[in-house]
Amino acid sequence: MNIGIVGDFYPHQRNINGKIAENKYIYANKTDLFTLKKVINKKLKVNIFKIKYDDQFKFKEIWKNKEIDVYHFFNSISLSSFTPWVTSCETLVPRLSQTLNCHHGSHPDYAALKEDKEVDNALNAIADKSCLGILPLSECSKRMQLDFLKHFPKYAETIQKKTFVTHPPQKLLVKQLEDKKLNYSGKLRFLFVGGAFHRKGGVEMYNVFNKLRHLYDFELIIVSSFARSGWAKKESEEDVIQAKELIKNSSWIQYYNSLPNNQVLELMKNSHIGLLPTWAETYGFSVLEMQASGCPVITTDIRALPEINNNDLGWIINIPKNRLGEAIYTTTADRAAIAQAIENGLEKCLIEIFKNQESIQVKAEKCLTQIKVNHSPEAHANKLKSIYSKSRN
Repeated sequence: MNIGIVGDFYPHQRNINGKIAENKYIYANKTDLFTLKKVINKKLKVNIFKIKYDDQFKFKEIWKNKEIDVYHFFNSISLSSFTPWVTSCETLVPRLSQTLNCHHGSHPDYAALKEDKEVDNALNAIADKSCLGILPLSECSKRMQLDFLKHFPKYAETIQKKTFVTHPPQKLLVKQLEDKKLNYSGKLRFLFVGGAFHRKGGVEMYNVFNKLRHLYDFELIIVSSFARSGWAKKESEEDVIQAKELIKNSSWIQYYNSLPNNQVLELMKNSHIGLLPTWAETYGFSVLEMQASGCPVITTDIRALPEINNNDLGWIINIPKNRLGEAIYTTTADRAAIAQAIENGLEKCLIEIFKNQESIQVKAEKCLTQIKVNHSPEAHANKLKSIYSKSRN
């Protein structure tokens, strides 16, 4: 079967591209109206066509590509019905400017979109028989999708029937815990990996480890480019510069601005505990990679994280959330509450770990089991095969 793909970013690599060995994956941007407009603008060096933010999440097939049996997108939808299609999504579809942030705040609400023609047109395309499936990455994402659809009864039942949670696959990176050859009774090695240092809880993490570093024996490794995300925590450029300098000049921290993926995975295999005390995260691919390395993780309890981590597998920090699982970071007071909750929760987790280091090995074993059972690449491939095969009915 030939699968049409339109991107090779990390989410595409983790969920779509090359996941079924016998399938052929074909880049199909040349048949997309929005891509064609961008190419023409670039070649002529004049913006003849106006390109909107939302266009990156739409695919409009200009003509039928006879090579392709099914398109598989990430966060995008097809506005054409020439070829069957599927989309994986981290929050919900359609992903438009109007729908992007409706799940935020204390009281998420989509009611204002009920009369929006662009949203209606997009939902009509998703309800069309050419759409074979909506594949949210988590139960949390599915809840957001269904909560959104409640406001559109004309489409709700049709779309709900073809909405299937499809967690990302993850292969084991160590076959058994003994392969790590770590001492679980001596100095502990903690690992933080994440470009958006502030959004992923890096500042709170630093504060807590700095507070405890004279009391306990540990190593802290940080891999971060300190990219400014500008949402959730609302950090300024000055905040980013100051934090990066602080980390770089802290001799007790082993810091890397960036590393090739294979070297990051090696760090995971050689670490005891992973860190993701994040403010905002749609899934948490790094958590799966750490667990697959036999490295239990300390995370917050937002979005999909409670589905892949818990206090049996790792450690959970509870922070203020809304009914959909999104952290509440709207106001300055909200953000202060989150920061305090992360610091308090992380300190509690660390003290518990240092007092009971033998628990790390027990949790690490359970991590390997959870990856094998819940994130099997073979099971993921079989699920995609069953969805793609609907194109032949």
